[in-house]
Amino acid sequence: LFQNTSLDMIYITNDTVDIHEIQYGRYNVSLSFYRSASFTDRVYEWPYYVDLRQDLYVQAQLYSSDQNLVLFLDTCVASPNALDFVTSAYYLIKNGCVRDSTFYSYTSPSSNTVRFHLNSFTFIERYPVVFLQCRLVVCRTWDYSSRCYQGCQRRRKRDTSSYLKELSLVVGPVQVKNAKVGAKENS
Repeated sequence: LFQNTSLDMIYITNDTVDIHEIQYGRYNVSLSFYRSASFTDRVYEWPYYVDLRQDLYVQAQLYSSDQNLVLFLDTCVASPNALDFVTSAYYLIKNGCVRDSTFYSYTSPSSNTVRFHLNSFTFIERYPVVFLQCRLVVCRTWDYSSRCYQGCQRRRKRDTSSYLKELSLVVGPVQVKNAKVGAKENS
């Protein structure tokens, strides 16, 4: 074709045509600590001071007027460095598979909310200050072939499942009460 020229083509079919919907958008998702399993008293103080064996309650919520979206927790990792979740990482859940024995997922009030709790001992024992990074996936509620409905994937293959958006959120720091920041405790 010549430069600055467009060509319109029309294809007429006598059969049904499958139309695949692809949408891109911005999603407002929050990741927050709460003081109890009631998820009514949100933590606003930073750092969030905790006792060594304290249960931590976490909620991720998708804010959208679209009621046909579901939120899935794919991976959550704790690290002493808010910018590095690889070097000194402690996986709580990875690729939808629970890796920490204290991790518990609650039944959520809606498909756009994920709630869970874990015990601070497992990772705070190693580092007195940690950050939590969670990778969440947004999918269509009715798309049962999407990542949101596949659950635990022991081996991460090339991703061919559908999803609308994958988001990584960081919350923290969480700090042990009376801990010396910067000093690494021995396990």
